[in-house]
Amino acid sequence: MQVQNQTQQIAEEPLLSLSEDELASITGGCPRPNPLDEARRQLLRRRTGLWRYP
Repeated sequence: MQVQNQTQQIAEEPLLSLSEDELASITGGCPRPNPLDEARRQLLRRRTGLWRYP
């Protein structure tokens, strides 16, 4: 459990240097994006040609 927490922190660390707008565009406005939602959002982006999906 602790090892997973450590990797999670390391993975999220680079996001701290981004501005809030950049962060929101990457995560879709939520602090911890659901991988399924992210995949769905990418599919919608590809279909509609929108790169920023609300």
